[in-house]
Amino acid sequence: MKRVQVSVFLMLSLHVMSMYAAQELPQNLQQNRQTMIDDAVKNYPCLTHGFDWTQLYSEHSRDNLKKAYKLIDEGVDVNVKNEYNNTPLHNAIWCNNKEMVSKLLVVGADVNIQNGKSETPLHCAARYSITEIVKMLLDLNADINIQDQRGRTPLHRGVWSNNTEIVKILIAAGADVNIQYQDKFGKNPLHYAVWRNNTEIVKMLIAAGADLNIQNKFGKTAEQEATTQEMRAIFAQAVQERQAKFNVQSMA
Repeated sequence: MKRVQVSVFLMLSLHVMSMYAAQELPQNLQQNRQTMIDDAVKNYPCLTHGFDWTQLYSEHSRDNLKKAYKLIDEGVDVNVKNEYNNTPLHNAIWCNNKEMVSKLLVVGADVNIQNGKSETPLHCAARYSITEIVKMLLDLNADINIQDQRGRTPLHRGVWSNNTEIVKILIAAGADVNIQYQDKFGKNPLHYAVWRNNTEIVKMLIAAGADLNIQNKFGKTAEQEATTQEMRAIFAQAVQERQAKFNVQSMA
């Protein structure tokens, strides 16, 4: 049988499909299951990871999750990387498989391991707006300010995803609001919040101490990139409040 690598998420999908297939074409069930696996691995690379699940294919798919857990419990390397340097934890997050994420974390998956783009699991959870997994990773002391190969932190990813709740969680956990994105644009989280026109996130970043004077690589501050009257008003108020605070401190 062809050796392929498949995520538990795929197995769960196959479980549902195979139940229907078994009712109509029992004699071709195994062949159909293998075809579905091959097609999924080919067309959805986010499902593949470093576990070799070949030994599970000959069994009925309803037992796959239990057997996957058994492999983990028996000491399978949960930090193994695939050709893209993604680990099972990265891929479980991309597939939004909270049950598998929890299992991997319990058995010692590295919460700060980086893939081929230097993204950690926290980058991925913030990028795909999976609030519950973000909390799980932070509870295990995931590095909140670690940068990927382009300088992006999980906060950049949360802002880019336009997820107010995740941004709030990351800021509360100590995310640095002033790290600049080191690509050709050089934007910090505040720039991206303005680009997303998310006034709530802009207010949160400013309240957390975002530097209003940081310029991107085009020489523009986030305020200068604001395009709506409401957004400009937020910055005008922030500048006024900070100036007033500075004046009070100067007089003390």
